[in-house]
Amino acid sequence: MQLSISLANKLALTMALVLPTAQATTTSGMTKVNLASLAPHGHYSRFIVSYRNGSAEESSPMLAMAHLRMTLAGDDLNKPGATNKSQPLKLVYLRHLAIGADLVSASHPLSTNAATTLMRHIAADPDVTYVEPDTPIYLLPVAHAPAVMLAQPSSFGKLGNTRVATTSLIPYPPKDPMFAKYQWNLTSPQDRGSPQGGIDVEKAWSAGADGHGIVVAVVDTGITRHPDLDTSLANDGYDFIIDHKISGRKVDGRVPGGWDTGDWSGVPTKRKDFYVSDWHGTQVAGIVAELANNGIGLAGVAPKARVLPVRVLGRGGDSSLSYVTDAIVWAAGGHVDGVPDNRHPAQVINLSLGIHGRCSPESGFGKATAYAIRHGVTVVVAVADSNDDSKNFTPDSCSGVIAVAANDVNGTRAPYSNYGRNVTLSAPGGSGNDRDDGFVWSTNNSGETGPERPTYNGMCGTSFAAPHVSGVVALILSAEKAAGKPLSTPAQIKTILTETARPFPVKPDKPIGAGILDAGAAVEKVLTH
Repeated sequence: MQLSISLANKLALTMALVLPTAQATTTSGMTKVNLASLAPHGHYSRFIVSYRNGSAEESSPMLAMAHLRMTLAGDDLNKPGATNKSQPLKLVYLRHLAIGADLVSASHPLSTNAATTLMRHIAADPDVTYVEPDTPIYLLPVAHAPAVMLAQPSSFGKLGNTRVATTSLIPYPPKDPMFAKYQWNLTSPQDRGSPQGGIDVEKAWSAGADGHGIVVAVVDTGITRHPDLDTSLANDGYDFIIDHKISGRKVDGRVPGGWDTGDWSGVPTKRKDFYVSDWHGTQVAGIVAELANNGIGLAGVAPKARVLPVRVLGRGGDSSLSYVTDAIVWAAGGHVDGVPDNRHPAQVINLSLGIHGRCSPESGFGKATAYAIRHGVTVVVAVADSNDDSKNFTPDSCSGVIAVAANDVNGTRAPYSNYGRNVTLSAPGGSGNDRDDGFVWSTNNSGETGPERPTYNGMCGTSFAAPHVSGVVALILSAEKAAGKPLSTPAQIKTILTETARPFPVKPDKPIGAGILDAGAAVEKVLTH
């Protein structure tokens, strides 16, 4: 395949993450209130309220709202001017969330101090088990490769809903022209000398593991049409963004389909001038399941798995906690009010996103990930790019998830990668240097606003380490399925990955889990035990 190279030093948007500059703490008597994700100078208008199982408020939104309004009656927050507005504060019921909590809205945005006071008053109700802000989630910018690779139009053919073939073993190396030069992340140390940071897919593929029959939900920005991706489930995905200012639609509301219409924004923000779409979800999807041995482009970890795209991140890279928790439950096969049930429940969910603050079993992320795991879905989470302890972030600190750090081509910790005791293992994320092997290359798009021409881009970040693990989980499950074995539970999958992880060539400067992801060893373990 002939390639044309277009140089562009634009920024890539990787790990979806909100990073407050300081962290509030709860008092020992107010552990029902989540203040950890509040920024010092933030503004909050929506809150997630959970109630005790069996309580009247849990089953009756009208009663719940009556109690909430009574909470405000006579309170200082209800006085005109108390929240920097001339009108008194009012609370409005918005909707019931899939995690079993209610989403309520204040009549105007509240400062961090006012939001703290309101949540503490709400939590004083003995039937309230947890209160947290509907935290905004953003995309964190990280540099990507200066070269963007475009295929000749004749190589692409018709961009339809590509279906992946299900016969024959995937050879190694596959007949994908860019594999040898760019995909260090899928190689073994023996391929390119030692030490290396690749995941050794050769042994997994040669054992017949390819992801066939497994659905991986990519909860992200959505997906774009690409000749090197199986997009057959894109119309069956869903867009969980309600706010039209974030979704890019003309009106509020969720819509069918997991298509990425672009996350560009012409409005400068405090975080960055988000003018150019990033196609983050397409990049992640390609790492999981880009088609292999088809004569074009690159190859994914599990080329015969099917990606279910679920859009939660929109214009400016924005989202909110309530969108994401609904999406996780739906992807796992759970019900979300107002949304048709998922016809293709996932066996694996990839979350290259998160928020600041430790996970609690009662929090939105804690409940959503627990639901998925309880229903047999393995949840894979990127640990963020803050060079910080992962225990301070969620959902990577949630119980039962697989938390993934990033290593570079040499198998050392990527300088941006979070670390800590709750990290499960490491996978290729790239270092961000100016060489081709400083990035993880995958499917992308050339459009600066809406989708245009399919491309292959190199990006770095834990966002792109996590889908390597999601792909290997698909390989494990497909190998078990083909062999007639019972499918491993999420807990068993986690054990398999940690026990088969390849030792780091040099001890990391910070702890990043059991070792480097090893696809071949993981598949071998499930087939021989």
